[in-house]
Amino acid sequence: MWSLNRVAYSQLFPRRLIVGPMFVLLSFVLICAAIGWFQRRRWGRQLAVTIICIQLAGDLVNFLRGDWLRGIIGVLLAGALLVYMRRPALRNRFD
Repeated sequence: MWSLNRVAYSQLFPRRLIVGPMFVLLSFVLICAAIGWFQRRRWGRQLAVTIICIQLAGDLVNFLRGDWLRGIIGVLLAGALLVYMRRPALRNRFD
């Protein structure tokens, strides 16, 4: 996988003892969001919306730092997901 993004590898590898556990924590949070989402729990939807909001903020930062293509694509995708996830018809399906 690292061959697909050598820049990320070169930035993350020296900090692997810190970043590794953070990725494990991120994986746990994403698994919890997926479980809550598929069980149609309100907390699962809220957690998923929060995760997408954080992703949107990161994409905005990328865009403002000059990574325009990756930033705008990320903003458009995360924005579309947020619009979908915030629709009242979908929101009413969660208890």
